[in-house]
Amino acid sequence: MDETTLDHVYLKKLKPRFKELFIQFIIPDNVLHVFHKYNKDILTDIDLQNIAAETTNHGPIAGSILLFERLVLYKGWYPCLLKVLYDRGVCLSHVAQGMEKIKGLLDDEILQEESDDQSANKDKWLAGLSLYTSGLTRVLHVPPNTTNLNKLKVDPVLEKRLLKKKVENERLQKELDEVKQSLRELNQSYEELQQQTNSVLSSDVDIAEKQQEQCKDCKEKLKQNEKLKNELKQAKVVQVDLKSSNEELLLEKEKQKTELDKLMKMYNELKVSHEELKQIKEKQKTELEKVTEMYNELKVSHQELLHVKETIQKETADIKEQLNLAKKANEELMRKVFAKDLNLLIVGKDGAGKSALGNSILGRQAFELYHNYRTRVTNDYQIEYGEYKNRKLMVVDKLGPYTKFDEPFRDLKKLTDQIRQALTIQFQGYSALIYVIRYGGRFTMEDEDFFKALKTILGDNCIKQFGILAITCGDCFELDSDETNITFDKWCRKQKGLLKYLIKEFEQRVVLFDNRTRSETKKERQLDQLIALVDCLQAKCSKFTAKDLTPTSGICPIHGPDY
Repeated sequence: MDETTLDHVYLKKLKPRFKELFIQFIIPDNVLHVFHKYNKDILTDIDLQNIAAETTNHGPIAGSILLFERLVLYKGWYPCLLKVLYDRGVCLSHVAQGMEKIKGLLDDEILQEESDDQSANKDKWLAGLSLYTSGLTRVLHVPPNTTNLNKLKVDPVLEKRLLKKKVENERLQKELDEVKQSLRELNQSYEELQQQTNSVLSSDVDIAEKQQEQCKDCKEKLKQNEKLKNELKQAKVVQVDLKSSNEELLLEKEKQKTELDKLMKMYNELKVSHEELKQIKEKQKTELEKVTEMYNELKVSHQELLHVKETIQKETADIKEQLNLAKKANEELMRKVFAKDLNLLIVGKDGAGKSALGNSILGRQAFELYHNYRTRVTNDYQIEYGEYKNRKLMVVDKLGPYTKFDEPFRDLKKLTDQIRQALTIQFQGYSALIYVIRYGGRFTMEDEDFFKALKTILGDNCIKQFGILAITCGDCFELDSDETNITFDKWCRKQKGLLKYLIKEFEQRVVLFDNRTRSETKKERQLDQLIALVDCLQAKCSKFTAKDLTPTSGICPIHGPDY
């Protein structure tokens, strides 16, 4: 009988007989991955996940129960289960054979029940036949005895029917006897199979229990092996530590031996010097007597020393007061120095941005900007005044050379006269000399000659004591720094050649100016940075005047080792 044709009643009888065998021998972890190999419609992914979770949480028996309950809900579960059990990877063919025997026994029982039902139907039919014959006798008004039946003339058609009925009854009786005989044989075979299955199940259970015990023993042995491995590792570490400690002990022993030798030498030396110590003690005694005499004399003069100490303390207190007053006076002087008005002299080559820098310092368009210096007709300098944070500012825009130094001595004299003229108009002197160069411009021989001439005129100390290097076109530097992510300080440190030498000569006093910016905060920050550098210079030195012009011996050593 195919499982697809099984009815609900048959399945009800089949499921409980399979369940015990299924739970005893089938472990879900060994079987779940094989079902979809033979039938993908049986057991969904959710069912597989639930069954796996049940086995991990509550054990393999609970998982096999859930697997059986979910499996019997699908059509075609029985042939699929047999294929899974016969699979080489599962190796549970004996369980499949036991299930087939159980199903065969159930089929035999159902056949026996059907044969019993047929015999009961036959008895009912014979009883109906007897009632039929009795009815006939009543119709013919003949008493029901055999003599009258023999004398009675029956209809030939009815007699033929009766004969057929008797033949059929005899045939059915024979079939019933044969069915009963086959049922007896089937019962005997069923009992034998049941005994065999019980023996097989008991032997399988014993084997499974033995395997479980062996697995437990193996796990315990593995745990013991791991413990032994860990102990061996620890023993190795201890051995290494012992080796290192032994080496250290040996070294310590050697050190102690050397120390003992030294001590023995010292002891021998001490023995020799013991007599000398006795002599020294005698000398010390005599010296102690002298010291006691001196101490008695010092006791007399101790009071005089205390008096001297008091006078010294009074004098130190007076000196501290004078120092505090001097500090306050110095602070007031520093405040006065920083509160002084600032006089700035701007020097540089044409096109470097001197006039634009002067306008940025004064905060107004005081100096006229010339884009073509060849067409300019003006004096050699221009003076403008302004005020910033209650401090008066005077800015002198000193013009640079208009041509190259083709005749060095004539041009040097001309530049000297220009600077001397600018210093004479401001007899009080200048707070700082601002040397202007342009960011991004090329430094040519003309720039080098101009700086040589300026240093020759002013001298080395003037640049180092009063000079500030101002680099204009700060907006161009900001555009470049956005691409290179470099700060102005790092840019100054990376420079080479003439610019590196200039930064060194001005002792790192460098200011970046953006004369085109419209941001008031940026303008204020630039100017505060410049004024802070000027105040630092004023704190160290006074203002420089025409008296400070002490020219050097000619040409500045600009091509030194740092260039």
